[in-house]
Amino acid sequence: MNILIIDDLLIFEKAWADSPKKAAFFRLMGENFRRRLFLAKEFENLGANVLLARIEPTQTDTESAFIYRESSGISQVFVPVKVKGLKRLYTKELLAFCAGLSDNFKSLSGLFKPDVVIAAGVLPFCAAAAAKIAESAGAVLITELSCSPAELLKRLGLCSALDPVLMLINRSLKTVFKKSDAVIGLFPDAHLRFQNARGLYPMFSPAFYEEKPPSDEAKQQKENLSAFGEGSTFVLACPLPLESGFFLEELITVCSGFGNKFALVFLAEGSSKNALRRFISEKGITNVYFSDAIKPEDMSFVLSAADGIFLSENYYTKGLSAESELFFSAFCAGKPIIAGAEHLCELFRKSGGTIITKPRNRDSTRLGIKTLMDMSLSDKEALGLSCKTFGEQNSKKDFALDYYSLMDNLVKQKEIKQ
Repeated sequence: MNILIIDDLLIFEKAWADSPKKAAFFRLMGENFRRRLFLAKEFENLGANVLLARIEPTQTDTESAFIYRESSGISQVFVPVKVKGLKRLYTKELLAFCAGLSDNFKSLSGLFKPDVVIAAGVLPFCAAAAAKIAESAGAVLITELSCSPAELLKRLGLCSALDPVLMLINRSLKTVFKKSDAVIGLFPDAHLRFQNARGLYPMFSPAFYEEKPPSDEAKQQKENLSAFGEGSTFVLACPLPLESGFFLEELITVCSGFGNKFALVFLAEGSSKNALRRFISEKGITNVYFSDAIKPEDMSFVLSAADGIFLSENYYTKGLSAESELFFSAFCAGKPIIAGAEHLCELFRKSGGTIITKPRNRDSTRLGIKTLMDMSLSDKEALGLSCKTFGEQNSKKDFALDYYSLMDNLVKQKEIKQ
């Protein structure tokens, strides 16, 4: 099976993500691309030939339509696009990328001869170009939607309600559902946003971080986290980004009431870290701590030293964006979880080891934490085991295998029809 994957990642200047809302979009881009790289490698392990099409940012004009090279162990074709600088969205550059694919579709369909074309960008502008390539090659077309694009951009304030980009997005979405043989919805509310859509397959996206043996740094972080539990202190670890979208001041206020036999430990960085430190100092809170941020690939290992883990949806995305990567890393730690969830309730319920609370509701959060603290050790271990089992049963390899099976079935169905 020959699989062409089209991705729209364009590396942003770090300053672009200078607010919690922009950071949420930035994380979505990163998660999407990690999924691309892993799936490309895993599909090849399953016997496929994979070609990844991407943007090649340039500062000068170039006559080359495509640049082929091996990168990250994957065969990739780059479309040169002149980039002067990125401020809000990169619509102009992305449309130039799509035009490059569309104008040269015969090269991709004729030389690579894809059996499957996957349009996998965060924004759906590549839909028409992907459909053109698929039609030319007689290939199956699959589109991934990792967010509800127009609603998410408005929600994050990255474009106004009157921005012409929204018209382009809506036009692209019509193409997606008209031309795609399957649409994979990777965000919580996909089934609600696209009700009765043809060929919609909702899926939760697991963590796609590279697996490595625990580093010496991770071992030290785990030991440090464990040390907070000396003297029968209950340790609640929070790996969420330290940003306003997670309402961490409310969490701190609730946890301050549990006294010194309780420790809330933050294990991340973010734009609100200094403000949270000041808040704790001004309130005289003594049972809330900041530890070194955990590397994503060490998340499960380090969090296993806690008594419980606190997670929450991002208020700014409100179910409009895939945000389950960190959650699956936490599941695999094998500890009971307290989650502030409204849109991801189904995911946390399926874990079997999560106490679900109302987001931003102090009384609900307090009750959830107290419920976990008052449980017997055997009950806590049972919850943790349920979370770990759920995480292991929804591994990135299982995700890739399900995805590959879907493609294989669609290719066979297309061959029968032809």
